[in-house]
Amino acid sequence: MSDLRVARHGLGWTVLRGSTRVAGIYSQQGRAEEIMENMERRAALRDRPCFTCGDMFKSEGAHNRMCQGCRTRSGDSPYEIGHRRARIGAKA
Repeated sequence: MSDLRVARHGLGWTVLRGSTRVAGIYSQQGRAEEIMENMERRAALRDRPCFTCGDMFKSEGAHNRMCQGCRTRSGDSPYEIGHRRARIGAKA
C-alpha cells in the first residue's frame, strides 16, 4: 500500500507523501488522482525476464511477463491461440 494521498492545496489539489508535496497543484481532484495512480504504478515496476526472449524489462506485475517487442510480434502470428487462421478447418 502506498503512502501517497490526494489533498487540497489552496484552490487546487496535490499529491502528498506524508506531509510533503510530491506533485504539482491541479485544478481538478480527478487529475491529481490520475497523477497519484501513475506515481504508484511507476513505483511498482520491477525488472523481470521476458517469457519469450529472456531479456529483462520493466514489468507492472505477474500479469505482465512479455516485453513490448515480443508482445507486438506475437500479435502478428497467425498461429497464436484464438487467431482465426489457427483453428482447424477455418477458412482464411
